[in-house]
Amino acid sequence: MAVFVLAICALFVDQQNRKVSDQLLRADVLAKVNIIRAKLEGNINGNLQLVQGLASAVTTEPYMGQQRFAALAANLFKEKSQLRNIAGAPDLVISLMYPMKGNEKALGLDYRKNEAQRMAALRARDQRALVLAGPVDLVQG
Repeated sequence: MAVFVLAICALFVDQQNRKVSDQLLRADVLAKVNIIRAKLEGNINGNLQLVQGLASAVTTEPYMGQQRFAALAANLFKEKSQLRNIAGAPDLVISLMYPMKGNEKALGLDYRKNEAQRMAALRARDQRALVLAGPVDLVQG
């Protein structure tokens, strides 16, 4: 009988140890994920701040040409960011691009006709705000 009670106690202790171990593992993973989330959130917010500055410039110069757009956009890429390229789409058609090299195929893209990006583009226009959307397959690859 004593052996039976000891076996039951041993099973109970083992089960409790597993629960504690699982909780510690879960807490460790959660802590690591929170660090990654905070870094990602900081990167996104930093990129949005950079883009907001360019958006403000475009708003004050609605007839901005490619040369002026490229000069302003180049400053965004001097900062540490995850931006690859940036486009301007007056009337929802891309006519401004930086950098131009490698992104030529995107020129002329009409967001009203692009199923994958239409809703985000319309929402950005209608709300007059930056919209984070994606992932999307870019026409320029």
